[in-house]
Amino acid sequence: MSNRFSVQPCLPEDAHGIAVTMMSSWWENWHWRYRWADADLETLIKWCETKLPWNLSSNRPAKRHQKAIVNETGEIVGYARWLLPASLAERTGDQVVWKEAQTPKPSVEDARKWEDQWVVEAPKLRSDEMLAYRAQGCEEAEQRIMEGDQIPFLVLDWMTVHPSWQRQGVATMLMKSGLEIADRYQQKAFVIGTSEGAKLYERVGFKTVEIISTDYSEFGGIGPYVNHFMVREPVLKG
Repeated sequence: MSNRFSVQPCLPEDAHGIAVTMMSSWWENWHWRYRWADADLETLIKWCETKLPWNLSSNRPAKRHQKAIVNETGEIVGYARWLLPASLAERTGDQVVWKEAQTPKPSVEDARKWEDQWVVEAPKLRSDEMLAYRAQGCEEAEQRIMEGDQIPFLVLDWMTVHPSWQRQGVATMLMKSGLEIADRYQQKAFVIGTSEGAKLYERVGFKTVEIISTDYSEFGGIGPYVNHFMVREPVLKG
């Protein structure tokens, strides 16, 4: 497995490959797919691809991005985005943390162009009321966890693997890369996962500290909408 895939930094020109992986993966999740009124997968990929260059190149002090590729073809099959805590994000110069996962600073022209692209209109959502209803309690749960601890968190903000390449160790490779940083700087790690994703996160040391489950059948939802709020303690290397 280790010879088949590699974890590499992301560049704005990776936008298409990352978008295909992100949207194809989330398209498999019924609850995520149901949020859109009538968008198909190709529409969502194009929308995501348009927004990604700005997402990859903005807030560089805090954001860290990595992709997983198939060594033989270069195909992007996984993507992870991490958010450094302020205590690490504010380091500069030779002290920049995890610099290899920080995207290069864009030119003024590119930054302006990508920021303009960022505001492209999203595909139509099914219902703002539904989305607010099924997300109730989630923001409060995150605040309770994040603000109730004196040790800052390294946040796993996005973790996705293309459906064709799942269960082959790609997600584990991407997570271990970030968790090495958490251990090196003795930071807790935080992630919000689906019930399926929680099983994977548990294998690398995360533990569920709170679960929010919402029945939104009155809006047409099938089954509860479940979020696992998970924390991993740093491992002290001997």
